[in-house]
Amino acid sequence: MTIIDVRNQDEFESGHIKDSINIPLQILSEHVEDIRSITRQPIIVYCATGTKSGMAANFLNAMGIDCENGGSMEYLTSKLSK
Repeated sequence: MTIIDVRNQDEFESGHIKDSINIPLQILSEHVEDIRSITRQPIIVYCATGTKSGMAANFLNAMGIDCENGGSMEYLTSKLSK
């Protein structure tokens, strides 16, 4: 599983899910090929509230990349701990 944090770098540095990678929503389109090359499926994106991650998931799915909106960091953390 690959977890992508789409918050900005400052937010990511203030705390993030262990082993997640930071690709801010604003530059996500520049990293489509990098994301496409990720072999660990599924790809889950998250942010602070689930709004940006929803936009990111919609964009990546439209680009042909199977991706799930993990919602907020708190929600995804609780979901992963189960």
